[in-house]
Amino acid sequence: MLAAASCSVKAILRPALLGHSRAVVPELLIPWRNVCLYHTVPPPAKYGGRHTVTMIPGDGIGPELMVHVKRIFRLNCVPVDFEEVWMTSASNANEVDQAITAIRRNRVALKGNIATDHRLPVSYKSHNTKLRTTLDLYASVVHFKTFPGVETRHKDIDIIVVRENTEGE
Repeated sequence: MLAAASCSVKAILRPALLGHSRAVVPELLIPWRNVCLYHTVPPPAKYGGRHTVTMIPGDGIGPELMVHVKRIFRLNCVPVDFEEVWMTSASNANEVDQAITAIRRNRVALKGNIATDHRLPVSYKSHNTKLRTTLDLYASVVHFKTFPGVETRHKDIDIIVVRENTEGE
């Protein structure tokens, strides 16, 4: 599954500007990757068409972060359309089911934090746990790696952390 996700990311992030000339902004001498910033509407994708991603802003700063994510994607002409599904800690079961349906339909999602009230009984399943168990998202894989040229205390770090995601389910 990780290999499939890697291929999807590569397909989504390929340059969408191949074939475009610098005539878009002739008076400026700018690199090819910046030409796209002057479009008001992103050009159609050249490879594989556009992709629809389920976006769940969540609670806290999630909605604000998602605004910036959409802006960054738009300015870089990433061929992605976002289907926003509003789900927060106060959402009911129907809204959680709508989010699960959207994620299954689009096969990819970007989710902000959904707060969990830890004062509730242990038998209570949070919205995060419902999403993870229903969609069979057993593990969270995070890759930590030092960037070349960035001064850090520890050198040449390359660690992959696999964390169990369904809280003992």
